[in-house]
Amino acid sequence: MMALLPKRSTWITLRLWARRVDLGRKMAIGLTVAALASSTATFAVLNGAASLTPDPMTIIAFLGVDVLLVLALAAVVVRRLIQVWGEGRRGGAGSRLHIRLVGLFGLVALVPAALVAVFSVLYFNIALESWFNPRVRTAILESRAVATAYLKEHQALLASDVVALAEQINAEGGSFGIDQARLSDILQKQKVQKSFSEMVIFLGNGRLIARTGFSFALQFSQIPLSAMERARRGEVVMLASESEDRVRALVALTGIPDGFLFIGRFVDPKVIGHMERTSQAAEEYEKAEGKRTGIEISFSAIFAIVTLLLFLAAIWVGMALANQLVRPIAALIDAADSVRGGNLEAKVDETLAGRELGSLARAFNRMTSQLDSQRKELVDTNQALDERRRFTETVLSGVSAGVIGLDSKMGIHLFNRSAGELLGIDLVSKTGLAMAKVIPEMADLLGQSQRRPERISQAEIILECKGNLRTLLVRVAVERLDEVIEGYVVTFDDVTE
Repeated sequence: MMALLPKRSTWITLRLWARRVDLGRKMAIGLTVAALASSTATFAVLNGAASLTPDPMTIIAFLGVDVLLVLALAAVVVRRLIQVWGEGRRGGAGSRLHIRLVGLFGLVALVPAALVAVFSVLYFNIALESWFNPRVRTAILESRAVATAYLKEHQALLASDVVALAEQINAEGGSFGIDQARLSDILQKQKVQKSFSEMVIFLGNGRLIARTGFSFALQFSQIPLSAMERARRGEVVMLASESEDRVRALVALTGIPDGFLFIGRFVDPKVIGHMERTSQAAEEYEKAEGKRTGIEISFSAIFAIVTLLLFLAAIWVGMALANQLVRPIAALIDAADSVRGGNLEAKVDETLAGRELGSLARAFNRMTSQLDSQRKELVDTNQALDERRRFTETVLSGVSAGVIGLDSKMGIHLFNRSAGELLGIDLVSKTGLAMAKVIPEMADLLGQSQRRPERISQAEIILECKGNLRTLLVRVAVERLDEVIEGYVVTFDDVTE
C-alpha cells in the first residue's frame, strides 16, 4: 500500500500539471494541424506531386500515419462529446446551446467532407472508366499487335531471303564443292543487296566456312543446339538477339554436309524503341486492368480515411468555436442566476468573450454595479425611513390627541395609541385600508381636504364608540411636495360634553 502512494501522487501531480497548462487543448490543436498536414501530404503522394513518388510503400506509410491520427482525433472528439453530453445531463449553464452548436458545426463539417468524398470517388471511378473503356483497350492492344506484326513481317522477309540464299549456296556447293572464297564473295554481294548486318556459313562442329560482318564471333556460341536440330529437319529457325535490335534466321544447307547459313538484319532503332514502349505499356495496362477492383477498393479506402480525418479535424475546430461562443454565455447565465439569488456583486470575466460578447459582458457588469449601488442606497434610505418612523411613533405615543397618517391614496399607514382608543377600534388590523371605509363619518371631511389641499380642513363628527356617542374635533392637513399630494395627517380630540 505504501509503495502505491508515490505512484498515485505522481499521477495526481501529472493530472494537475496537465490541467494547469491546458495540455488537452494543446494536444487537440496539434492533432488537428497534423491531420490537415497529413491529409495534404497524402493527396500529394497520390498525385505524385513535387519530389514525392506514389510508390506503394510511401502510400502505405502515409496511410498508417493517417490511421493513427484518425484514432487519436476520434478519441479526443469522443471524449469531448461525452463531456458536453454530461454537462447537458447535469443541466449546466448553456449546455443545451453548447450541444446545439456542436451538432450544427458537426453537420456543417460533415456535409462538405461527405460531398468531397462522394465526388472524389465518382471522379476517380469516371477516370478509371476512361482508362479502361473498350476504345482505349483496343487502341493499346492494337498498337502492340501492329508492332508485333511489323517484327513478324521483318522475320518473314528475312526467312524468305535466307531460303533463297540457301538455295543459291546449295547450288554452288553441289557444283563446285566448298569454295570458301566463292562463298564469301556471294555473301558479300548479298549483304550489300539485301542490307544484311551479318552472314555466316558454318558447319555443325563450329567450323567457319565463310562470313561477312563482324558480330558473329560474339553470337556464335549462343546459337542453341535445339535450333540447329530444327534447322536439320528443314525448318527456318528465327533467332532473337540479346538487344533485340535485329532479326536473325538459321537454315540448314543441303549442298554442304552438316552446313548452316546464319544471317541477320538490323531493325530501325526507333521502331524497336516504339515496340518496346508499346509492349511495356500494354503489359502494364493489362496488369492494371486485372487489379482494377483492388485499385478501386484501395483508393476508396484512402478517400474514406482522409475524409474521416478531415471530418474529425473539422468537428474539433467546430467544437472549439462552439466552446468559445458558449463559455462567455454560460458565464453570463451563471452570473444572472447569482443576481437572481441576490448576489448583486456577481461579475463576468470580460476577457473570456470576443468583441460582441465582450460588450455584452461589460454591459452586464455595469448593470450589476448599478443594481448593487442602488440596492445599497435603498437599504440606507429604508433604514433612515425606519428610524424616522420609530422616532415619529415615539413622539406620537406621548400625544393625548389621536393622530393618523394617510398615504396619497388615503390608506392608513401610521397612527398612535390614542387614535385607536378614541375611535374604539384596532387600527393595526386596518393598516393599508382606506380611511373613508374604516371611519365613514370622516369621508366628507377627507374629500374636502382633497379638493382644497392648501387649507386645513376641520369639522366635528359624532361617532358611536362602545355603545356611547362621542364627539370628535377632526382636523385634516395635506402633505404636498411640488404641488403633488404625498399624504394626509388626521388629528382629532374628544370634545364630548
